[in-house]
Amino acid sequence: MRPRQAAPARISAPGSLFLGLACLLCLLSSGLTPANASIAVPDALPQPVHMGELTPGSSAYADGDYVVSSRAGLPGVLAYYFASPDAQAAADPCLTKSGYCKLYDVDVPQPAAGTLRVAVDSSMRGECFALELRDPAGRRATDPGFPYVCPDSPFGFFQAFNIDIKVPGAQPGRWQIRVMGPDVENWGYRVRAVLEGATAQEPDLLAPNLVPWLPSEFGFIAPASPQPGTALDRRNPPGAPNVSCHPDEEPESSMCLRFSAGVYNVGDGPLNLRFNDQDVAHQRVYMADGTPGKYDDNDREQNYLEVEAGTGTFHASHGHRHFDDMVSYQLFSAPSPEAAPPYHQGNALIPVSAGKKEGYCTFSQGFAEWFSAEQDDQFASFPWVDNCNTTMTLERGWGDIYRWQRPDQFLPYDTVADMDGTMKAGFYVVRIIIDPEDLLLETRENDNTGYAYIRVVDGPVPYTDRVVVCEQGLGKSPWDPSKRIVEERFAWAELLRDSSYRPAAC
Repeated sequence: MRPRQAAPARISAPGSLFLGLACLLCLLSSGLTPANASIAVPDALPQPVHMGELTPGSSAYADGDYVVSSRAGLPGVLAYYFASPDAQAAADPCLTKSGYCKLYDVDVPQPAAGTLRVAVDSSMRGECFALELRDPAGRRATDPGFPYVCPDSPFGFFQAFNIDIKVPGAQPGRWQIRVMGPDVENWGYRVRAVLEGATAQEPDLLAPNLVPWLPSEFGFIAPASPQPGTALDRRNPPGAPNVSCHPDEEPESSMCLRFSAGVYNVGDGPLNLRFNDQDVAHQRVYMADGTPGKYDDNDREQNYLEVEAGTGTFHASHGHRHFDDMVSYQLFSAPSPEAAPPYHQGNALIPVSAGKKEGYCTFSQGFAEWFSAEQDDQFASFPWVDNCNTTMTLERGWGDIYRWQRPDQFLPYDTVADMDGTMKAGFYVVRIIIDPEDLLLETRENDNTGYAYIRVVDGPVPYTDRVVVCEQGLGKSPWDPSKRIVEERFAWAELLRDSSYRPAAC
């Protein structure tokens, strides 16, 4: 028997996912369908994947699919987005087959307890995907509309890997989750549902803790866009195979090992930088105040510690300001695994080059830890129209990646080049250091360094070399006695694509 329905709960979803005018109207709207406007769910919907029953403090996970291609579904999803409650069934892309759609469901026990959180994790930034949540009566939890990411649409935050929906005081019963991919290619995803229990007491000082998003997506082909700092990933594909550095990066460098890397915040509070005095950066560290995960009241009541933390510079190629000393990159020549000497001998690594990249404008794009729900709301402390001009943030539990296309996202390999200009075959370590000048106040200061141990393999003809990632970890190198090996961030998506996938051997 279906339990008696409570009044619809107030929901929250990342405000940054609603950047278009229509989505702004969604935020300003009173929000939910009236309780007596229950919508019948058509029988023709696909059978949902049942994720189980949640108990307070528990989580449920489901692997999604690997979608090779699902194009031309955006108009159908937009029609569904704007459909009135009585017209939603007719516009439902899960019925009309307008793009990819798959259903999941999860049970909230009686009595309801805590906040229901549902999230989808994407394997690729730049794909167009959406997350819809319906309550046990069939009502859309975020009506009107639902959060989605779509770079070729005026709505949605195109930089995001994740979407997270929160429903405080979720009513008991079976909740339906719809994952939609109206315009995706080579896209994998996974789903998470969490029923939050009692909130843990906050520490007194809510400092961030920055750790590396480890180097990945290595290659030797520069982006094709004339303005790679502002181009969307989809509009910034690889260029000519014999050009590894973008013209904007020459003549300083002509031989570039390109890669993606970034930063996560796994601390007690957000990274929050204010550029109050022209280009001088001030870090704002919030104090506990009884409203965990919310910081606008801290700002109003000046309940924070503010300290000077370096400088920021406006970068015309990106269209916004960067904090100047967020990250440094280093390239080392390294021995093979078989010939690796003990770390204490000091001669395992030979310096090759240092990267030019230092500045960052951080945005909360993806969860730091998928199997932990220790995340604030995306942009909980961010004035989302600001774009790093006066404020730069990275929320607790979120990360930001600069992909290989971005200007200066490379290490020069000129001193280890072959005669034909390609990189010498062999083993190397790419090291990333977050906050290399120790300008930021953090909960920990000894976990800012990470590495990728890679092998460059000669191709059969020039400019066909490839890079194999042998190991990634926190620490200085594979021979650091305190290292912690970390699984490749998107290995789960490769397994969705091919269940027999195994990382390439070194």
